[in-house]
Amino acid sequence: MSDYSELVKALRCCADDACGICPYAEDDRHCGASKLAYDAAAAIEELQAEVKRLESKQAKLGEWTKAKPRGVLVYSDGYAECSSCHEVIWLGWSMNFCPHCGNQNKILDPDDFEKKTEPPQEESHEP
Repeated sequence: MSDYSELVKALRCCADDACGICPYAEDDRHCGASKLAYDAAAAIEELQAEVKRLESKQAKLGEWTKAKPRGVLVYSDGYAECSSCHEVIWLGWSMNFCPHCGNQNKILDPDDFEKKTEPPQEESHEP
């Protein structure tokens, strides 16, 4: 990222009609306003690109789920599966990020994790 302090100073000089102290002034009679405008536009585009890059890097909040069996592997309730990369992690439900993919995951209380892993109770309709 560039140092924008000279650019900001020059923009403020233009706003205050203080061309004599403007860092973009070519001399006392010639203003460098066109170069200033070009540099200001380039700075805005650079900052917009940086914001877009940061937004795209920001991962969506995932969650831990009960690790599903894989082939002959059956996981105990101590294992959690990342909703982003589906990697199975021991005690993953207590971590705020996945150590495999780095995605931020919501920490679950162990009691909530157990509730999520229990099969739903079927209601009995016996008379």
